[in-house]
Amino acid sequence: MYEFHQIITRRVINFNWFPTVNRAGFHAIRQDSNLILDQWIPFDYSNQAQYQPDQVDQLDTKGGRFGDWRRAPKDWKPYHPSYDDYQTPGNMNRWTTKFLNIGTRLRLLTDYEIRKAFELAQKEGKAILSFTNHDFRDMRKDIIDIYSRIYRISEEFQDVKIYHCDAKEAMQRYLEYKRENELKLKGCLRKMNQDSIILNVEAQAGEFFGSQPYLAIKTKDGRYYHDNFDEIEFKKKMSYTFDRLTLKSNQLEKVKVASNDKYGNCLIIDIDLRV
Repeated sequence: MYEFHQIITRRVINFNWFPTVNRAGFHAIRQDSNLILDQWIPFDYSNQAQYQPDQVDQLDTKGGRFGDWRRAPKDWKPYHPSYDDYQTPGNMNRWTTKFLNIGTRLRLLTDYEIRKAFELAQKEGKAILSFTNHDFRDMRKDIIDIYSRIYRISEEFQDVKIYHCDAKEAMQRYLEYKRENELKLKGCLRKMNQDSIILNVEAQAGEFFGSQPYLAIKTKDGRYYHDNFDEIEFKKKMSYTFDRLTLKSNQLEKVKVASNDKYGNCLIIDIDLRV
């Protein structure tokens, strides 16, 4: 957890960047990452359930190691995971969707899988056919191969349109996102007394995704911190107090607050430290 928050906090502070989309390393979700993702990241491309499981067992992935999706939905569409089991549809905040491999040794995007995606789009009017590769190698051969197969199979489904999207846009299209009630954030510091100031953060429009925005802090001596807000109004108002029990105001160099909304709109605000 320490490394996770150090990475995210530094990216927010130094690069004004906060994640909207996740693909789990090795596609491996555990209960801790299941809960972490659901606080801040609305779109998760980690599901690798297969209609036709691999015929050859990989010795290093037996028993669900490095990504267990044997119980997950096989359809090419997103679902809300369960708090008790990330593979089971439930009532968590984020959307998890299917994402198979190309050019590797397991969980491959086969012609059968491609055809199932087109069948779903034909039946329900939409599907997300998504795939992944490794950027440490020359991917051109794999990309050419997969697109040639997609377009060959698409000839069987003349009534299905293909849209080329990045991960965020694909989810927004599937969820039929309209640019209404987008998240707008406001944050300001207020002096409580000589020794403490309080940061108030409000969603002036829309709502925070998950349980809270992300608080990123940099001190004058070069340290980076993340901490949890106090909830004032669910998904609308938060507060955080700087004092001798947290960090004093004269220690602060930079404070930023980041949040997505449920449609993947991301906002980062820089807090004016002058009080």
